Parts: sequence; C-alpha cells; structure tokens
Amino acid sequence: MILAQQNNFSYYFTLTENERFGINLKPNYVSHTVFWLICDDEYLVTFDLRHSITPYLKQTGGHIAYQIRPSKQQKGFAYNGLQLCL
Repeated sequence: MILAQQNNFSYYFTLTENERFGINLKPNYVSHTVFWLICDDEYLVTFDLRHSITPYLKQTGGHIAYQIRPSKQQKGFAYNGLQLCL
C-alpha cells in the first residue's frame, strides 16, 4: 500500500496485476488478487485473496489478508469485505 500512498498508483496497479498472474513474485510469495473496498470515493480496506497457500501461510496467514484504514476500524467494513471475498 505504500506505493499507492506515494501517488504512484499506476505503478502499484501494474505491480498488483503482475502478482495476480505470478509475474515477478518475491521469494516465498504466492499469486494473489487485490480487491479494494471503497465507499463514496473513499478508500476503506484492501483485501489480498491468495490463489494458493504455502505451509507457512496455512499456519499463519490463510487465503485472505486485509489492511484497513485505521479510521475505519471497528465499523464492520472489514467483516463485510471479507464476506464479499468469500
């Protein structure tokens, strides 16, 4: 998310699309699709839906990871977004 915050969204988007298709993955990373939960043009949550998992992710991370905007925590956005991912 740091790249998107640095006003380089085009690069960030290309990076996430490459990762979606397994292109230029970092070591021990798996392909994943990125989803954003946005309401009224305001970013709320990013979800990473992993296409497969490693033994490590099976123990610690699972198939879905998410990062929520701190000001939107405890308001049900992550829960609702996880439901959409499922």
